[in-house]
Amino acid sequence: MFMTTFKAVVQHSKRDQARFQLYIRITNKRIPDYLKTSWYVTLDNFDDKGNLKDLQLQTAVNLFILELQQKINKRFGIICNVTGKEIVKYLEKDLQPEQIDFLKFFEGIMNQMIHDNQPSGENYKASFNHLKRFIKKDKLPIDLITVSFLKNFEKYLLKQAQEKGFKGHRCVSLTLSNVRHVFNLAMEEYNDKVNGIEPIKHYPFTEISIKDPICSRRKSIGREEINKIINYNGFVNSRDKLAQDFVLLSICLAGINAVDLYTMDSSCYERGRLNYNRSKTKGSRDDEAYMSIAVVDEVKPLFAKYADESGKRLFNFYQRYRNNKNFIKAVNKGLKHICKQLDLPSCTTYTFRRSIAEIASDDLYISTSDIALILNHVSAFKTTMIYTGRSFKKVDGIVRMILNWILYEKYTPLIPQKKQIKKGKKSTLLVYHA
Repeated sequence: MFMTTFKAVVQHSKRDQARFQLYIRITNKRIPDYLKTSWYVTLDNFDDKGNLKDLQLQTAVNLFILELQQKINKRFGIICNVTGKEIVKYLEKDLQPEQIDFLKFFEGIMNQMIHDNQPSGENYKASFNHLKRFIKKDKLPIDLITVSFLKNFEKYLLKQAQEKGFKGHRCVSLTLSNVRHVFNLAMEEYNDKVNGIEPIKHYPFTEISIKDPICSRRKSIGREEINKIINYNGFVNSRDKLAQDFVLLSICLAGINAVDLYTMDSSCYERGRLNYNRSKTKGSRDDEAYMSIAVVDEVKPLFAKYADESGKRLFNFYQRYRNNKNFIKAVNKGLKHICKQLDLPSCTTYTFRRSIAEIASDDLYISTSDIALILNHVSAFKTTMIYTGRSFKKVDGIVRMILNWILYEKYTPLIPQKKQIKKGKKSTLLVYHA
């Protein structure tokens, strides 16, 4: 009968090393071997006899050793007749972490996005379905996502796009970008470099090039078409009226997304301003995509018309439609009917965000940076914003200028006017007036 012994030790210590990985030395039949742990220690953690003196660490190690002893007894019996090397070999295999299922992890990220009403959730759902159809299985160990795997997946996506008549690479690049993003999230979740725990040791995306989608001119409409929709009066149902009202809300609130209107909290409307975080990008920006815009007189009646009397949200759209997807679908159907009646190009909820950007650029010669400012696209010049801050007063002025042109065909450029901040001080502040 042999007694299995355990002792916490460090191996291959060097004088210039500050921290050492902790091992459990397992000896049986006088033959020892060493089982690696996830703990890192300093020499100060041991006393002169080589025993652990950190009480908290000692307790954790003792519990781990007790767990090992139970595994050994279950596998080899109480009377253990194998060597320490054979025991360690078995334990290493038994303690090996379960392979990470990338498909399961991806599904969890996707479901959370959809639950949080993030617009990109639907894109990730499409990417998830593409990936699942490609592998034709319900599981995908993350180790199988190699350079070769990604290249074959890219070919598959390109073939699928071509069969459906799409010439561009947008679907391919977007899907691969989403897969890469989820892979990065998995590394953040499972890897712990500080403690030397890295179950995901490879990163195949450095070896492939994800092509940017070819920039294509998106559909938009001009001021005349927008006015035709706003002044349309041939309603056949409430859905058409909702669609018309959405158009006015969109252009008066700087191309606000339908998702943000649907989920807007009542507390966001305060003292004549709408202050909110844009759903689409709030999770990926340091400023949480914060936006503040003055609610102009033209749209205030709609705030009253669609007010949520319960006070839970700003608008009652959620009471009429189960989720933001159904809300957008209803608005799009109404827009489709109106456009058909007016013989206009087909429009969607996103058309008017693109339209005000194009009108601002082509008709009013507003700079790209100012257009990015009102659309809450500040990533392109976020370094400058550190010094200047974001001027929401300027946003109000630009939006008013665009509305005057679209609704009244009046061109009222912004005029910088110097205003002294304090009497006797030379410092000035630029105030924008429409």
